[in-house]
Amino acid sequence: MNHSMKSCRINALVILVFLVVLNQLVVAQASGSKLSCDLSYKSVMEENKIDKIDWVRRWFATYNKPPAKKWIGVWKGEPLVSWVLIEHPNFHAAERTTLWLARTKSRAVYWESVQVDYHSVEQIEKRTQRKEIKLDVYDKVFSLASSWKQAETLKPKLPIDDFSPEFWGVATVFDGKECRQLLLGLDDFMSCETKECHKPLKSGKIMKALEPILLEEKTLRKVLFLNRQSFKF
Repeated sequence: MNHSMKSCRINALVILVFLVVLNQLVVAQASGSKLSCDLSYKSVMEENKIDKIDWVRRWFATYNKPPAKKWIGVWKGEPLVSWVLIEHPNFHAAERTTLWLARTKSRAVYWESVQVDYHSVEQIEKRTQRKEIKLDVYDKVFSLASSWKQAETLKPKLPIDDFSPEFWGVATVFDGKECRQLLLGLDDFMSCETKECHKPLKSGKIMKALEPILLEEKTLRKVLFLNRQSFKF
């Protein structure tokens, strides 16, 4: 009898351990496989031989509260099937701009945050915009993002006021199993047709993918036109 009870206890303990491990696996899946994604972007910068004194690399290092890391970590509900993350300095005043598109089996969301380095976690939360997006819209963006390749050169073809950064942001694509990252240049967002940056501006691959989600095309082009003209670093 005692032997039977001991066996039952051992079996119950094994089941409990199994459930705990299973729960951890589910949490890891729901949070987008956090461990496989370097959201400091050091690895992709080093892989592309970005100098440690590069302005944008140092800019990324000044932000110790990246919102996307928290978003992915606290995600609740259905497990995340995939997501796309884009981070870059804002075109107006170089605030950290974070765009996150995520999909579960039955829904898709778009979250956006614009922050400065002195913002508290609470301030970042208040400045975060969240909205549901159609599954087919997300799927189209994800398909495009999955096809992006790392460009050999990221400097703008027509720099403004001789401002020609090595890169201007990072895109991370999570397909449910692993993360893939690539550096983005200014022209991946919007490029100028002339050195004076007069209209019309040409949409890069990022804006082409996100235009259905962000703003109406004409408004978006106007905003980016004004912001690209305001570069005075």
